[in-house]
Amino acid sequence: MPEQPLVSIIVPIYNAQDHIARCVESIRRQTYRNLEILLLNDGSQDVSLEVCKMYANVDPRIVLIDKANSGVAATRNMGLREARGKYLQFVDADDTIQPYATELLVQRAEESGADLVIAHYNRITPPRPRAEDDP
Repeated sequence: MPEQPLVSIIVPIYNAQDHIARCVESIRRQTYRNLEILLLNDGSQDVSLEVCKMYANVDPRIVLIDKANSGVAATRNMGLREARGKYLQFVDADDTIQPYATELLVQRAEESGADLVIAHYNRITPPRPRAEDDP
């Protein structure tokens, strides 16, 4: 079986303490194993950096970059410069991905020779408070 091409997953992070653990866990649980997980902390003022450090200590696939705040576009661009993979995948810090997502994207890219592969997504939003729930 040929070796899987490396996929660099780029995650820009800014004040994501409520979401980052769930996000990173969803990436770590991918059925596709040849991953480089770039966690780019963009000057968070909450505990996001500490959570990322914990994950970097337990998973050698994680590369943690801590930088001054420059915005999401500049942070993604830094991730592009640092990435080593044949394929790039962007995941926002408040996103989760299905366990087979990366595997399917790579499979389709390899089969078709496509330069870009995109997929459907599900948007999950918290329920709106009901009027009777207001104080």
